[in-house]
Amino acid sequence: NYRLDIAGRPELSYQFRLRPDLFFFNHELLDFALVAVESTSVDQSVALNRFGYHRLIAESGKGLIKEWMTIIQHPAGARRQFAIRENQCVEDRDPDVIWYMSDTAQGSSGAPVLNDSFQVVALHHSGVARQDEQKNYILKDGRKVASLTDVDDAEVDWIANAGIRISRICACIATEATEKNGFLAELKTAMEGGDVLSN
Repeated sequence: NYRLDIAGRPELSYQFRLRPDLFFFNHELLDFALVAVESTSVDQSVALNRFGYHRLIAESGKGLIKEWMTIIQHPAGARRQFAIRENQCVEDRDPDVIWYMSDTAQGSSGAPVLNDSFQVVALHHSGVARQDEQKNYILKDGRKVASLTDVDDAEVDWIANAGIRISRICACIATEATEKNGFLAELKTAMEGGDVLSN
């Protein structure tokens, strides 16, 4: 609930403790992690399941070329923002990644990328910078650099954004994650459309 209300005022938000000691799984190549979360807020005033969740659907085909995407993000840790304009899917040849146009800002990695049916298509991963045939980055002023390290973000010619496909993440979870304390079973139930109970 870390957002502004319709009048632009901060809404009441809540903090929940992460519990990697109870469950944790990550995959570096696909750039995601699963971690258990306390079922009640730090101040004990609200249950986590009050906020619902977006189902992760394992089947592919949720994001199609030229389909419009919506991104719900917290860039740089800011309050919730929506990227809802000019967010067309433009590339889907890679089995792990889709490309889409949007106005995401730094610090938005991990944001859900949703299709018109509000199904989660991908997790936002990074911007895609223009490159030449030798894989040098082409900056807005025409200069070419081998690395974007120490290059101001405003100088980079970003051509798209990339997100890790949810279908690929679901397949990874199914084959590589191991159960601990019932959390993986709860996630799998949610992925199949079932109710999630506080663990």
